[in-house]
Amino acid sequence: MANLHSALAEEAKSEARAKTAFVLATFYVSLAAGSCLRAQPTVVLFVVDGLQNDAAQIAAANGATHLKFFLHHGVRVEEALCTSPSAVVILPDSSRPWGTAAPPNVAMHTGTHVFESRAIDDVFLAARRSGIRSVFAGSADNYNVFTSADFHHARSYTDSFCVAFAVEHLVRDTVRLFSIHLQELRRAWKGPAGKVDPLSSYQQSLLHADRQLGRLIDAVKSAGRWESTYVVIASDHGMGTTERSDHPASEPTSWRSFMCFYGPGIRQGATIPYAETPDIAVLISGKRRDESLLVVALRRSPIWKWEHLRTWSGRTGGCVETLSAGRYESAFPVGEIGEVEQHQSALPGVAFGDIDASCVVYFRTRDRWVHLWLSD
Repeated sequence: MANLHSALAEEAKSEARAKTAFVLATFYVSLAAGSCLRAQPTVVLFVVDGLQNDAAQIAAANGATHLKFFLHHGVRVEEALCTSPSAVVILPDSSRPWGTAAPPNVAMHTGTHVFESRAIDDVFLAARRSGIRSVFAGSADNYNVFTSADFHHARSYTDSFCVAFAVEHLVRDTVRLFSIHLQELRRAWKGPAGKVDPLSSYQQSLLHADRQLGRLIDAVKSAGRWESTYVVIASDHGMGTTERSDHPASEPTSWRSFMCFYGPGIRQGATIPYAETPDIAVLISGKRRDESLLVVALRRSPIWKWEHLRTWSGRTGGCVETLSAGRYESAFPVGEIGEVEQHQSALPGVAFGDIDASCVVYFRTRDRWVHLWLSD
């Protein structure tokens, strides 16, 4: 019976990830399509330290108007888990490659679970390669290791200064990628009861963080960029169960973070079951180095589900195609096992790829994977 429960739980999580993959794919398609078809997109990652779902929803119902807007007009993750809530990364030789920054702060920028080195590609470096300027601003000294953004600030100072720093570069330097980490909320932590008490100092601090979010959004709107802006609101980790303002890995609540995303073309007022901290980097950049993503529609009777992510190498370029339902024919003669000349698709697909890269359509038929080449 235990094995049966385990199998059912794994199947449920697999299906949850399948649904998540579809929505994350849709987010990136909209983001990349914006760069090809509309004004160049602006992306805002707004991190509120230790924020969790219950606290966010109480705040939204009691005056956090901007957070309420994103919850109602974006997609919220029902179970967002961080990579590790441990305070710092300490290697066997006692070195700390990321100083005193918690691991999720690395993961949300690199998209990996690797913390052994700072020599890792990240969203800021990817943005620079595409000619996009970026800002990182954090209101705590321990974020001073994040220096790959074009403009960066990390100091144990006020949240409002962080937002002012970001707004300054938005106006002066036409920055299009922002990562802002607010820390002041942690000072108001008096225990988990305060998360859901609208009158608590914790909730009042959360309202202050919401006002800072509003300042940034107002600046984006004043710059005429709002219609092509994508926003990810997240936390780096959860919180513990005592009055101490900490997040020990031994407590499950420390792993439960918050994630919500919004943008043109994104479903409104929706939820997805599950996501992890590295997914944030995928949302922001879509790809790293010379790899691209292909989302494939699979048939599982009686309905279609989006379930498979596959990578392939491609030359840099940067475009995303929406594959319409219909007939697809290979651009080349069949030359390998699993390759076919044509496919009649009953549902649209989404191809993540480079404008000058090979494009392959993968699909499943008769319990096996089949593919065809559209271009080389």
